[in-house]
Amino acid sequence: MFAFIQGLSGQPFSGADIGGFAGNATPKLFGRWMGVGSLFPFCRGHSEACTTDHVPWAFGEEVSSSLPLLDIYLNSKLKFHVNMYHSEEERMKSEY
Repeated sequence: MFAFIQGLSGQPFSGADIGGFAGNATPKLFGRWMGVGSLFPFCRGHSEACTTDHVPWAFGEEVSSSLPLLDIYLNSKLKFHVNMYHSEEERMKSEY
């Protein structure tokens, strides 16, 4: 929620700690959080010491089976942002 508020107030590069920072997430919660986190401009899976690593393969097959689909989506999103940046850069060069 905080990241959405930051985006609305002009902070474009914000995101969430997937799985939360404190405590352990369940595999189902972590998998869903990965899906929502992929919509943010920035997201990371990191947590405090003495908890389960917040990486997909630490939660077993239930979460890691979705990685190929998530990879396709994130690579498409990256290409889109790179193309948008370059087209905007060219537009600005032509105007000035």
